[in-house]
Amino acid sequence: MNETLEQEIASLENELQEKKTMLEQEQSEPIKETQEKEILHDVVGGQIQQQSQTQSDDQTVVSEPEPPADNSSEMGSRVQSLVAIAFNQNLKHAITQAVKTNNAALIDAFHDALVDELYDELVARKKVEQPK
Repeated sequence: MNETLEQEIASLENELQEKKTMLEQEQSEPIKETQEKEILHDVVGGQIQQQSQTQSDDQTVVSEPEPPADNSSEMGSRVQSLVAIAFNQNLKHAITQAVKTNNAALIDAFHDALVDELYDELVARKKVEQPK
């Protein structure tokens, strides 16, 4: 992994920990292991939303037509390509590329796949515990 991705993952770890601490204070009880992935989903979703807002402020969004619902192999291929960009280049660039498509289905699928990959990475680094 490149240095930028390492920094982005460290930043995600910090955001995840901050959000967990805040939720634990609100709930007055520890966060369950099963909730950590949901929290990560929210953190990444916030980054996507922020990038989406930045793009619309800049008015640089390039619209792509929504792919047909039955074209799931192409959608999966595009999602995996974006996830590869996130891990091989950097997270922000991958999010920017996804948002530029202006394709809600693609962005949503990318969000889910990215969270799965990042969660697995955080489990491997022992930053979160995998639910039993």
